[in-house]
Amino acid sequence: MHTPLSLQPGDAAARQAKSRYRSKWWWWVVLAGILALMGHRLGQIQGWLGNVMIAGPSMMPTLFCPTLQGNCPDCQSVQRFPPPDDLAENLTCWNCGQKYPPKSFQFQALPGDSVWIDRAAYRWNLMGWTLCNQEPQRGDLVAIADDTGIRVKRLVAVPGDTVSLEGNELQINARPLSEVVPGPLPRIPVHESRFPAFQQEPTPHADVSKEQGVSASQRWLKRPDGWLVYHHFSVHSKRSEPIRDDCPYNRDLTRHMNRVEAFGCEAAFTIEQPTEIEIACWQSSKTVSYKRSFAAGKHVVRFEQTGSAHGWSQTDRPASEIPVSETTPIAIHGLDAKADSPAILRIDREIHWFVSEHDRLEWQADRIVLPADRFFVVGDNQPNSADSRQAPSGIERQQIIGKVSRK
Repeated sequence: MHTPLSLQPGDAAARQAKSRYRSKWWWWVVLAGILALMGHRLGQIQGWLGNVMIAGPSMMPTLFCPTLQGNCPDCQSVQRFPPPDDLAENLTCWNCGQKYPPKSFQFQALPGDSVWIDRAAYRWNLMGWTLCNQEPQRGDLVAIADDTGIRVKRLVAVPGDTVSLEGNELQINARPLSEVVPGPLPRIPVHESRFPAFQQEPTPHADVSKEQGVSASQRWLKRPDGWLVYHHFSVHSKRSEPIRDDCPYNRDLTRHMNRVEAFGCEAAFTIEQPTEIEIACWQSSKTVSYKRSFAAGKHVVRFEQTGSAHGWSQTDRPASEIPVSETTPIAIHGLDAKADSPAILRIDREIHWFVSEHDRLEWQADRIVLPADRFFVVGDNQPNSADSRQAPSGIERQQIIGKVSRK
């Protein structure tokens, strides 16, 4: 008769240890797999381990290439532009139009902006498995590969969209790009004034010679009826003109400029007692004014032509009583600046993408429906960008190698 074997305490402990080891072993496998997956994903982001820097000016002011930066000796506005071939000539301030020798600016050399290029943002494959597959969207900043290398552009139209021209301005699905492309889109500076007191009319612009500019404080002139009126002055033609698609970053570019109407104004001021301020912007379709009440104190407010978007309400003032025009496009009533409470007024505009007469020769029709697998891209520095406006059939999907974001 055989005696059954009994399990010794040491055997049970060994089995429990082996069970715990197997359990930990699987956890290590899972953890290693997760880390490998994360490493592969991070490896698809160009610029993660090193710098990818913007080299060209086509995406300014969203992404800057290497630039020189300094302040105008007269109006103190920031001057920033790519280094020219020759800094011997006098420089013209984009804001006040004054000319100065380069040594007056005390320039600082700034590197190009650093970016990430996510090569797996739209399509991510691993060992034959597709882990991500999505299409680029309007508004995306994308990296494009072509014969010249890698370029960064803004994607504004996708397959099936209708790209058209209204005059010479680019539209998507019969609407301006600012209404179609998700924002925020960058704003282009038009003018900035910093001063304690506004000058009285009459305007001095008629007597300005071709070699002079108009100081920044001479753009806003106070009328006897209390309206503070902005007189737009072209630093190029040296005369009063409508606001055009000038870009302060393109110092050496000569081209035809286009009139624009979508602009806004930002004001920083201090008032001693509750005040109602009225502001008006000229538009070719309809000129109206808006008003808003302010408590005593410091304020930084923004106004755009839509008015109501920033808390402004439309007035019933007749257009004939509003002192604005093409060349005096903005007027403010109720704002008074004093020596102890200076005001800062900044005017900026939306980006408009235009097609030059030369590039229009490439358009077989004024309306083009993008076929499947075709995308339309542009540069934010629209007068200084080679993009789909020169080839309106768009770029192929395979040319888009990744999504770009600023570090």
